Amino acid sequence: MSDSAKAFPHRPQLADHVRARRHLVEGHERVLLHDTRRDTVMEVGPREWQVLAAADGTRDLDGILLA
Repeated sequence: MSDSAKAFPHRPQLADHVRARRHLVEGHERVLLHDTRRDTVMEVGPREWQVLAAADGTRDLDGILLA
């Protein structure tokens, strides 16, 4: 068996220095991702956040798609 076949599946997750915060803006939910290392903010919608939240380090890519 090759080394890549023996390796654990990649389990993506947000970096430890990224903080997610939910906000309601004019009745619409938004999630702001604050990168504390770069001091930058990225806004994502609830659908995008649902996918990102599933990337919590416990699932591989197929598990994220199923979630």
